[in-house]
Amino acid sequence: MTGPDTTEALGGAANTLVVQAGSSYAQQFRLGGGDKLDLTHVLAGAPLAHDLTNLSQFVKIVGHGANDLGHGLGTKTTLEVTGPGGSARIDLQSSGKLELKDLLQHDSLLLPPH
Repeated sequence: MTGPDTTEALGGAANTLVVQAGSSYAQQFRLGGGDKLDLTHVLAGAPLAHDLTNLSQFVKIVGHGANDLGHGLGTKTTLEVTGPGGSARIDLQSSGKLELKDLLQHDSLLLPPH
């Protein structure tokens, strides 16, 4: 993705992407490499259940596809995060086909208190 509201970070050591509402991100993402998505800002004030059973109301996997140009071969997972302050779109480049449960099982999501 390109545009003034797009942020890109490249893989390497474990990375944490701080997600802000109103932005789109293209991020190399390694689930097994300790990469994390910090969703605390975009989900601030969201009524998350203590056991996160309603997380899918706020964090949605909207698709899987080939990596964007410039990110090499592989498959990306696209998420849309919507909270009280707005939404953000995240392309997890080279992540493979991830589901929300995969991100939760690997503690890859940093969430506001719930």
